[in-house]
Amino acid sequence: MPVSDIESITPIMREVARLQPKTVLDLGVGVGKYGVLCREVLDGVYGRVRRFDWEAEIFGVEGFAKYANPVWQAYTNVLMNKFQDLPAAFYKDHDLVLMIDSLEHMEEVEGATFLRQLVESNKNVIVSVPLGNHPQGACFGNELETHRTTFPAFQDVRSFDAYKYNILHCGVCLVLSISGVRS
Repeated sequence: MPVSDIESITPIMREVARLQPKTVLDLGVGVGKYGVLCREVLDGVYGRVRRFDWEAEIFGVEGFAKYANPVWQAYTNVLMNKFQDLPAAFYKDHDLVLMIDSLEHMEEVEGATFLRQLVESNKNVIVSVPLGNHPQGACFGNELETHRTTFPAFQDVRSFDAYKYNILHCGVCLVLSISGVRS
């Protein structure tokens, strides 16, 4: 769905505030909640509320055009594309990459490989995956919403032992902040 677990918002945004990234890449924008919240935490609290005053660069990628809405104006730019189809260079050198409820929409091996590439080429990655088996097909006419991983790879924190991470939240979703190689 174009939304995520409401209980994850506060821990994710505390981590964004702690990290103070200058560049954010949000993969799977959906409604755009994290673009707005990142804009508030990274610019708004410093009085930079108008676009021409913004210092943080917040980029988004969304594969379903029907999710586009006025909330997306908080982003520096939103690219309409499946994030998996973009060249690897697009994903490099960001201070923070958000994969909030996006990883489960990829096949298991593809998702694990993609996450590894993000960690290897960025400073930080925040990832959220639903815990347990939550089958989901297309929602709102969007085939990209189909859950393609049933979480043998991501169903608990041990699946992330190859990374240096902090657990931000564990409820309906497991939310981790992973230190990238570029830290």
